[in-house]
Amino acid sequence: MFETVLVPLSLKESAAAVERMVAALDALGARTVVLLHVHSGPRPGRRERELQSRAAVLREAGYNCRAVVHSGSVAITAVRTANEEECDLIAYPWRRKSWIQRSLVGSVTKDIVRLANIPVFVYKSKRTPPAGEVLSIMYATDFQDTDRAVIPYLKSRRPAGGELMLFHAGERAPDPWAESRRLALVEADLQRLAEECRESGRTVRTLTVVGRPRTAVVRQAHRSQVDVLVIGKADNERALSTMLGSTAEAVAYNARCSVLIFARSSLKEYTRDAG
Repeated sequence: MFETVLVPLSLKESAAAVERMVAALDALGARTVVLLHVHSGPRPGRRERELQSRAAVLREAGYNCRAVVHSGSVAITAVRTANEEECDLIAYPWRRKSWIQRSLVGSVTKDIVRLANIPVFVYKSKRTPPAGEVLSIMYATDFQDTDRAVIPYLKSRRPAGGELMLFHAGERAPDPWAESRRLALVEADLQRLAEECRESGRTVRTLTVVGRPRTAVVRQAHRSQVDVLVIGKADNERALSTMLGSTAEAVAYNARCSVLIFARSSLKEYTRDAG
C-alpha cells in the first residue's frame, strides 16, 4: 500500500515527534522511509550528520531507511524526490506558523499538497494513535474522480479495524424540491460507497450536512474526534479556486487531526491486502 514513504524534515522537529509519526505510518503499511532535508546555501555537514542519526534510529526500529539531502525549494524538491525514489506517500509532521510567517514565506503544507501527484499524509500527533491502536477514519467525499483512488484504499485492511465515517458537505439547492432531490442523490451515493467499504470489515456510517466543504469537513472531523481525515483533491483547480486556495489545502492546514490527501492523478490500485 504505502510501503515507501518520503519524510521531508526541517530538522527543527524533535526526534521523538518523528519517531511517533513513523510509528503511526506503520499502521498504513510503511516499510521503507526516505528522510529528506532541503537546505539553501553551502552543503551543511552538521545537518547531514543529524539526518543520518535520525535514519539510524529508524533502522534500529526495524525500518529500511535512507537519508538524502538536496538544495532548493522545499515543496518542489520534496515532490521531485518522491518521484525519483518511487515513493507511495509523502508524510511529514505538521507545525503551525503564525499568520505573519505564512504571509512572508507561505505554507509548505499547502505547497506540497498542491504540487504532489501521490498521496500526502499531514501528521498531527495529538489526534493520531501509534501503531497497534485502532484508527477511526472520516472520508470527506464529493463523489468525484478521487473516489476511484480512495475507495480501494478504504476497502483494504490497512489500518485494521476502527470506525469509518463517509461524509459529504454541500451547498443547499435553490428551492425545496431541488434540495430534496439533491439530498436523495447524496444519500444514494453514500450508501453505495458504504457497501463497498464494508468489505474491509470496518463499521461504516454515513453523514451529510449542508455547508461549505472546507469549513464543514474540519468542523465534523473535530466533533467526531476522528484520528485520520481522508480527502481528495482536484488536479486542475479553477482560476478562482486557485486564488482562494483549494479545499484540500485548507482542510490539511486547519484540521486538528492527521489528514491523508489523495490526488485524482494518484489513481493507483491500492488493492493489496496488507492485513
